[in-house]
Amino acid sequence: MKYTGRIATIILTLGIQTVFASYFFWRYNMIDIASWLGYIILFPIAWWTGLHYDKAAYYSEKDVLTNLYNRRYVTRHYKKILQTRIRKAGACYILVIDCDNFKMINDVYGHVKGDLVLAGVGSLLLKSIHKKDIASRWGGDEFLVIGRYGSKEELQQILASIEEKTKALAEEMNVPVSLSIGSAVHEGYDLELFELIRLADDHMYQNKKEKKERLAESKDLSIG
Repeated sequence: MKYTGRIATIILTLGIQTVFASYFFWRYNMIDIASWLGYIILFPIAWWTGLHYDKAAYYSEKDVLTNLYNRRYVTRHYKKILQTRIRKAGACYILVIDCDNFKMINDVYGHVKGDLVLAGVGSLLLKSIHKKDIASRWGGDEFLVIGRYGSKEELQQILASIEEKTKALAEEMNVPVSLSIGSAVHEGYDLELFELIRLADDHMYQNKKEKKERLAESKDLSIG
């Protein structure tokens, strides 16, 4: 959480108090005890007011359940996010991530468990990506990651880390948690967020389709 609101309100409030104290000193050549007490009284009031502003600003950009950025933040700041990563690495990647069979998890294990699954996915994403990459809850059981693209191998390591941590989450919660992931890589500065998301989304659905086909084949083999 940033300190912008607290810093601004303290500077503004104490600045106004200083103006009044300076005027009183200029007018009467003295500063009474009320002027000094004004600083003591106004400082915590300014801090409290600024704190509530900072909280409002923070939660307007964060998803409360997962502690990831929300869709509003990404759509408002995506140009800056993408340009920063391309400027540093020459390219960026986008991951579209869908929690498989999430409706079934809610129906069988309950919505409380479903919320814990989403929170767990948010946590494992933050642990798998680079510190300055952006992970967001895009909506419902879908997540979005925007990161600096170093190489194909580096991206594969991130995907492998997500898969490994997802398996650990499923074992820990005793819930069949799995994720379908689609990726898209972009180079250059001609940036269209939703075009990148569409490409990654297509790859994600292809990944989901392949998983279903593998599952069907394994069932056929077990029956045979």
